[in-house]
Amino acid sequence: MVSERREGASPLPRAGTSLGYAAGALAALYPGMLPRPVWIQCVLILILGGIGAATVGSVRHVWRRTGIQMRTTAFALSTVAVTAAAAGWTGWQDSLRAVAGLAHVSVLDGLGVWFCAAVIPIGARLTASRLTEIAQRRRSSHPPMSLWGRDLRHRVVVVALATAVVAWPAGAVSSAARADTTTPTSPGSRFAAISSAEPGVRVYIPLDAGATPQARADLAVTHLIAAGGLTRRAVVIAVPTGSGWVDAHAVTGTESVLGGDVAVVAVQYAAMPSWQAFLLHRDAATATSDALVEALARRLPPGHPPVYLFGQSLGAVGALAAAERARVVGLSIARVLVSGLPASSGSHPERRTLLQANDSDPVAIWKPALAWTPAHADVSRGLGGAPLPRPAWVPGLSFLQTTVDLLGATAQPVGVGHRYDERQGSALVAPVAPTL
Repeated sequence: MVSERREGASPLPRAGTSLGYAAGALAALYPGMLPRPVWIQCVLILILGGIGAATVGSVRHVWRRTGIQMRTTAFALSTVAVTAAAAGWTGWQDSLRAVAGLAHVSVLDGLGVWFCAAVIPIGARLTASRLTEIAQRRRSSHPPMSLWGRDLRHRVVVVALATAVVAWPAGAVSSAARADTTTPTSPGSRFAAISSAEPGVRVYIPLDAGATPQARADLAVTHLIAAGGLTRRAVVIAVPTGSGWVDAHAVTGTESVLGGDVAVVAVQYAAMPSWQAFLLHRDAATATSDALVEALARRLPPGHPPVYLFGQSLGAVGALAAAERARVVGLSIARVLVSGLPASSGSHPERRTLLQANDSDPVAIWKPALAWTPAHADVSRGLGGAPLPRPAWVPGLSFLQTTVDLLGATAQPVGVGHRYDERQGSALVAPVAPTL
């Protein structure tokens, strides 16, 4: 029997700590839906690995009597398993990137993932052991000065996890901010600046242009009429995302098919990331799109051009609500197309509604029920993008990986993830509806 004193002197972690870390790291390395930056994957490995190590390793009444041999065996098996999983993750990412038209995972990036998964934890463990030894010596020689006690290694894990959790979203926000410095700042100016070979009439009413959805909707129709929008071949109501953004591909798709003889009108209802608007102001999308439909129905002259509805992401929820409202107020809608409809929205498009959902879009399948049941087969019906390889559904793991993929869903090439192509617009106003 190895005494606790001798066991505590071992630089290797308890068997439970090693196995717990490996379980968390393997969960982090399970295949996802989308190409993923290496730094996000590394943070995910360290977070889940740390949680696994802290959870399983803390069950001391099970693991406290394990000897050096068992520690060594568990550590070796965990290292081999994590190394193999890191290699598998690299291969899976290569297959995704090949279909998406992205560069392969470089050797340096592959080594970086392995380093995060297998080397950093070893270094952290050795560092924690050394600091624990120093703290114990200080405690024995200067008890009043000791601050850490024997649980220093757990404190190190907690601090590392807290740092990673804080740094992850902060890094994502700062990267998005840097990427946005080359574009106009307001959604309205970005909408007006969309490059098109044959631009049509574009009307965009910002959030601060009116105190209520009705006021902004009335203003939008007034501008639409003044700009000659009702003399065009078609009028498209484009419901923006939560940030107020209207996809340029949707606009150029409609203008290309109709040779610029189209008017696109949009009214902003929120000024925050779509996921925040989805949680906090989902009703704003519905209220604003309903108000625009009502205002347009009141002022359309006889013989007016056909009216089309389009929405993406949270805007898709607003577009579907507007279609329902149009039936109530007697406004005929020629066609409705929604892209990237959030699965968690609870909206159920009619079969005649065109639904553009990329097979690789995590937004189109993410909802709490994904943790215990696979996504329905019909979520990708319609005008999907590039068919990336889809990982097998595993309870819990698929939900976890899809949740992580939400972070990078819009940082993909067009046709991959939550990025959609010109068919949003071209299919919407095409003379003959595409066959679903």
